[in-house]
Amino acid sequence: QTAIDITAADLVGKLSIGNVVDLVLVSMFLLPEKMPASFQATYTPIAAAGTPAQIEHLARLLGAQLTAAGYGKGYELMKSQQQVKPPTDDDIEDENPITSIMGVGRDDSFPSSSTDVDIKPSIQSMSGNELGDIPSTSAGITTMSTIPSLQQKKMKPFKLADAIKPIEYDEMQRMSTDSFYRILQAEDVCETAGVGHVRKKTMTSLVCLSERSFRDIYEEYIFADVRKRHDLAFAWLYQEYVYANGYLSILDPNKKKDFTKYDDTLCRLLEYLQEKPDQRDGLFSRLLTSAPLITDNALLVLKRYCQDETRSYLGMNTLRDLIFRRMNMREKFLDILLDFTHNENISVRNNAIRIAKSLHDKEEFKQPIERHALQFLKHLTAAQPPEALFGEDKKASTIPSDT
Repeated sequence: QTAIDITAADLVGKLSIGNVVDLVLVSMFLLPEKMPASFQATYTPIAAAGTPAQIEHLARLLGAQLTAAGYGKGYELMKSQQQVKPPTDDDIEDENPITSIMGVGRDDSFPSSSTDVDIKPSIQSMSGNELGDIPSTSAGITTMSTIPSLQQKKMKPFKLADAIKPIEYDEMQRMSTDSFYRILQAEDVCETAGVGHVRKKTMTSLVCLSERSFRDIYEEYIFADVRKRHDLAFAWLYQEYVYANGYLSILDPNKKKDFTKYDDTLCRLLEYLQEKPDQRDGLFSRLLTSAPLITDNALLVLKRYCQDETRSYLGMNTLRDLIFRRMNMREKFLDILLDFTHNENISVRNNAIRIAKSLHDKEEFKQPIERHALQFLKHLTAAQPPEALFGEDKKASTIPSDT
């Protein structure tokens, strides 16, 4: 038997599935960046992969390469036999005694230890049509000495910049929108897992920091089932207030307070709740009384709500609650209520008078209500209504519905 035969026989029992997988994974680090054209042109799939004949064929191919590199059980056995055999005149004249035994020369180009070798398979295909059996004769083995020395391939350092590429703005927008939709659709999953509060915080933060598209999507999601998701609207409003005041460190600490987005969010929510046909849930009043800041535009929405005959009763009650709860704006809310006591609409006027009479029973409201009543009673003696009743500050009491 030759060295290749011995090494191949030794490898057959070691070519298990696990060992072959490990060899493939290790060799993947040595593959070039692009597939060589020669490999692509000659490669054909293995027809009988995993059969005993194919395993023996693979073991023989590996045995030939290991023997050529000076490794393997067959090489070591032949080398030991050569060392035991007494030298002859023919051996003295031979420059490489191992070559005469195995038919394979080992030159200085091969490393001396197994840790220095970089074995890269040169097998492009294991198809039975393209690869024949390697000859076992000494002449056939001698031809393996012509295999060029293997060169160790240098490992390229990993660079993140080489592995990534910039993303277009439109693609980034699409990906972020899709991600936001997935968060919205994970409502049941998050509630089951007990992380609903984390989901709510994530959504409100994204909406406050993102462009208009997220705001529209979030608003549409809330209004699809406002009774169930009204807490998201309240959380959104409070988050906008936090950002407007600059309480978060991610914003510029020198940035001036800007309540534009907060005002827009509050008014859009109020306008939607105002148009709801069923007002029994009281969400309009709850949003106004719970809002951290009531802007002038929000007051206009409230006045419009109070002027609606079908909603005047609820509107006046909301105004009364604001008078009791918002101490810093009590005078402004009280003036709005008293202005409605002489509104041209009878239903609106009666509801305002009803609330004013109930407030008059409170000691802290008697003086401003009586002062307002006496001031307007004096106008009854005038030949015509004074211009003060039709000033800009009074026109707000009768705001057109399309404002």
